[in-house]
Amino acid sequence: MREVRAAAHGGQRAAVPGLLLGVLLLVLVLNFSMPDRGTMRIALSRTAERLKDGSASSGTASSTHQRPGVGILPPGTLPMAFPSKAGYERVLADPKLPEKDADLRLEFEAAPWLLPPRTKALPYAGVHDLHKLAALRSTREGGIRKAVTLLTFNPKFAVMAQNAIYSMVKFGGVRNYIVGTWEQADLEACADLNLPCADVSAYLPEPLDHVSDGVYDTHDYYVITWLSSFIVKDLLKKGYAVHYSDADVVYTIKQAWASYLAFVEEAQADAAFQVELGFSAGNDQAVNTGNYVVLPTPGSIAMFEGWTAGVHEAIAGKANDQQHLEVVHDRTLRRCTGRSGCIKAREEMQANNQTGQLALIHAYHHGYFMYSNDHCELANAGTAPLFDTCDWTILYFHPICTDYDGKRAAFVKQQMWFVDEARCLPRKGSASKVKACEPGLAAAAESVAAACQGSAVEGVRGVSTLAVKQRMKSVANIQKITKAMKMVAASKMRSAQANTENSRGIVQPLVRLLGDLPAATGAKNVVVPVTSDKGLCGGINTVVCKYTRSTVKAVEDGSAGGETPSENMLVVMGEKGRSQLQRDMRESIYATIADTNKVRVTFPEASQIAEELLKTEFDTARIIYNRFVSAISQKPTIATVLSPDALEKTAAEGAPIEQYEIEGPDRAELLMDLAEFQLATTLYNCMLENNCSEQSSRMSAMENSTKNAGEMLGKLTLTYNRTRQASITTELIEIISGATALAG
Repeated sequence: MREVRAAAHGGQRAAVPGLLLGVLLLVLVLNFSMPDRGTMRIALSRTAERLKDGSASSGTASSTHQRPGVGILPPGTLPMAFPSKAGYERVLADPKLPEKDADLRLEFEAAPWLLPPRTKALPYAGVHDLHKLAALRSTREGGIRKAVTLLTFNPKFAVMAQNAIYSMVKFGGVRNYIVGTWEQADLEACADLNLPCADVSAYLPEPLDHVSDGVYDTHDYYVITWLSSFIVKDLLKKGYAVHYSDADVVYTIKQAWASYLAFVEEAQADAAFQVELGFSAGNDQAVNTGNYVVLPTPGSIAMFEGWTAGVHEAIAGKANDQQHLEVVHDRTLRRCTGRSGCIKAREEMQANNQTGQLALIHAYHHGYFMYSNDHCELANAGTAPLFDTCDWTILYFHPICTDYDGKRAAFVKQQMWFVDEARCLPRKGSASKVKACEPGLAAAAESVAAACQGSAVEGVRGVSTLAVKQRMKSVANIQKITKAMKMVAASKMRSAQANTENSRGIVQPLVRLLGDLPAATGAKNVVVPVTSDKGLCGGINTVVCKYTRSTVKAVEDGSAGGETPSENMLVVMGEKGRSQLQRDMRESIYATIADTNKVRVTFPEASQIAEELLKTEFDTARIIYNRFVSAISQKPTIATVLSPDALEKTAAEGAPIEQYEIEGPDRAELLMDLAEFQLATTLYNCMLENNCSEQSSRMSAMENSTKNAGEMLGKLTLTYNRTRQASITTELIEIISGATALAG
């Protein structure tokens, strides 16, 4: 018996080294096959199981050689779940309650603008001096004694700033932010939102001319872009570590400060900046100054001194702070990517006695560059690939290469737009009338958090395969739904296209007879935007609402020609148009017509709507709709219809109808009948055109959604396979290591 055991034990000893060697070779091959691209690693809290085991260290930053846990909310982040609906209703019912209930105020830390304007019980209420506010708001982060986060505020970007702050506090765990303003009116608006606002006008490098209003490529624009650099320089001199963030940034469920500090410390760097472009541009490239962390070291202070020294020449030459940093980077900083490259750069700086004279910047390629090397494509909502916000390498999303609307569209596509713009309204008691937004997509925000929580890593074994499988199943189900919706929309579009083309044969002769006068106006004008009742049809409703706003403004300004009107009314067709236009044009809406497409659009239905319009006794009616061009193209169009009296007036001025002889006492009655018939037929045609455009746009949107779901499913499948293989490899190593230990 002893001999059998010895033989078995000896065989195990002989087999273990060979198997262990094979596994280790496999791990080495996998490790060396992945290039060191300097991707930022995100530091997160340990899972509860590891803390319970006592196997985790006491620090919050994960080892830079291990993949940290994903989706664990920072301690103290909850209970900011909405803020809760119950808490919000309590505030609405009793606006004085936040002054007395500290726990209730804490619940609104991610959205303080939902509290009554200028809530006095907030610890920073009424404090607008930068240094006093920094002393009040600073927190200890890791080994840093004083740390603050800085944002700048402009009421024009108030909605986007609220989206950034909401995500930064709720998901990024940031509690030490300060909001800088440089105009007195902006400071008042910021204070109305209950934000910790500092007056930083003294840090403007040059006086503003207030002529251009900060428009791109003007003097004021370049002055404002330099403001943050001077504020950060002063805070560094006061001993603060500073995290600067633009307002067009959205944070994911990772600890912002812990992640940045872990990334800085692993390279013994003075600061961490994101590179401007993707991986394909190489390492030696510009850094982005829209989001960074800098420590209060002599090298950092020297860098900001040298950076800001040439501000006046830069502004005169139309260079912003980021562009000028590239001009002076050789004498202000040393840039490196990757841990080994940064350590080598630090050693060279020490050998050349440059420590304290230059700042060592650890530049990182953000995780979303994994999804596309084209930085402009990432900000294009039409072409950008969806990326996983639970991805451990993605700390935040900062779209560049686009304007405000483009950034908003990019956030919406990535499910990172957490404000409900339909409920962005000035709060009662707000002197500035700045819009305070309720967090929207609450269910989506919580589902993102839940999904990431489900992907939490235990130890370093990777994402839970069960969570990935569940997500794969969800994406596959969504793909089936979008594919079915595409087929239904294609079927409806074919029948709608035939009806639309037939209706054109009715309305076009009337246009030739009576004319279409877009410049016509009168004392009473009606604008009829035609939109859909259902969504998931691309941007056709947004386009109609945009044209509606510009048309009303043009008519009110008298730029449409003729006399300035005394009254304008909106008759909105479709629920989607109503929900968008009531935000800022509620007072102008006369009536709303819905459910016109539940059944087939008919001429009697259009005639009934025309009768309701005639009751307004309008002079000019403008119908705004999407004209169907092809299955992939819809053209926003404005059709103008005159009242009988206005038609009589234009006929007398030489309208096309004057080419025909109309005799007898029934001329006025005939013109009235023609005007009413033209209104009904035009409405009928516009409703059909918009319905056909809606179906074609929905077909395209669902086709794109189906394609995106397929791509996401492919990525999830790859993640699942890699995770499963990594888990098996880890378990094999643990088994072999245990067997080796027993054998030894």
